[in-house]
Amino acid sequence: MRKIPVTLIAFGSLLLIASWTSAQKLRTLSDVLQTGLKNNFDIRIERNAAQINTNNNTYGNAGFFPTLEVDGSATGSVDHEHQVYGSGAPEFQQNNVAGSNVLAGIELDWTVFNGFLMFANKRNLNMLDKIGMLNFKSQVEVSSGQIINSYYNIVLQQQQVKVYRESIKISALKLDIAKTKFDVGSGSKLDYLQSKVDLNTDSASLINQLALVRKAKNQLNYLIGEKDTSDYNVADTIILAPTVLLNGLQSLALQQNETILAADARRQSYDAQIDIARSGLYPTLTLSSRYNYGNDVVQAGPTLLNQYNGLNYFGTVRWNLVEGGTIRTAIKNAKVNEDIADLIYKDSVESINKQIAISYENYAANLNLVSLLKDNMKFATENLDIATESYRLGKISLVDYRTAQLTYVNSVSSLVNAVYASKNSEVNLMYLSGQIGKEAQ
Repeated sequence: MRKIPVTLIAFGSLLLIASWTSAQKLRTLSDVLQTGLKNNFDIRIERNAAQINTNNNTYGNAGFFPTLEVDGSATGSVDHEHQVYGSGAPEFQQNNVAGSNVLAGIELDWTVFNGFLMFANKRNLNMLDKIGMLNFKSQVEVSSGQIINSYYNIVLQQQQVKVYRESIKISALKLDIAKTKFDVGSGSKLDYLQSKVDLNTDSASLINQLALVRKAKNQLNYLIGEKDTSDYNVADTIILAPTVLLNGLQSLALQQNETILAADARRQSYDAQIDIARSGLYPTLTLSSRYNYGNDVVQAGPTLLNQYNGLNYFGTVRWNLVEGGTIRTAIKNAKVNEDIADLIYKDSVESINKQIAISYENYAANLNLVSLLKDNMKFATENLDIATESYRLGKISLVDYRTAQLTYVNSVSSLVNAVYASKNSEVNLMYLSGQIGKEAQ
């Protein structure tokens, strides 16, 4: 039987793989981000934690509203009674006298002044609510950055798949040339066998690379909380944004970075806690009103029924004049906490600015590397074309041809890695300056 050319087998395999991948579902970056915002576990945890702070942020919790309480009791008794009256009336004495007593009331208490404590409480609750929301937004940005990098990692790994497939095509062509030369007697069997080894080596690299693609997709599935295990495609290229300028990034960070904003809100929270502690130095005025109902019943005696009801109202002033210095100590500690919060805020600003500067240096270096590697790939491509023709004509050895092939493969692989690194730097700058949402658009 006539043998099928090796190149035909290689191209046929690639065609089957291409038709299989084209039938898969395409997942865009926006699509996976939207899925992640709904399903990511870290985001869901912070969302619930922020909701608790929102639930707590009410005027009732701050102490603005009055309290209304209802109470009541009912008792029964069986007594031995012996009563002697000073008025000269006959004394009364009887055993096993049954009686009952019913009491009920409703009381309204309203603290109308407590050293501005209620206002300080509300400010503090507002800040805690804001901090909870900022922590939630910060987690959204962190998880979004992870999802974006994970998505582009799949793009990178799939581009590496293309690199290995291209290498297989070159090795298949090299094997075809080596076999033809061996068949006509112008080439050695050693070159023919080595070409087979090279093709198998490249095929093994492709198999390993496809495993890396599956691993990258599993990581992305975890980040977006995706339970669907069916395979999918992602974008085939990584597109770099227009060159980001360092000027303005640090100013944007002051306005938009969630870590800085949360540190600032924490400063304001401790400022409110100073007023909370200081409120203990002032008097407290509480207005109260109570409606009472009572019903006493006795089976024997001079008073068989005593029933009453009525409305009482009164005000109460309390002022802690001597408290052992605990209030002033609480005020001092609250001021220390405010100073600590202020230092944390300043440290956050300095830290973010430093991270932006370092990240920008990496970003600029990666862009320069991409530009250099693009030129390098052009030279490697031209070198491979020359080596292919030279090997076909017998002007260079198989080893030299393999060297040109590997140089080309490495140049393409280095370029796609550099583009991915540039994208990572770009995304990190967007995160640090509070612009991570732009990457998803």
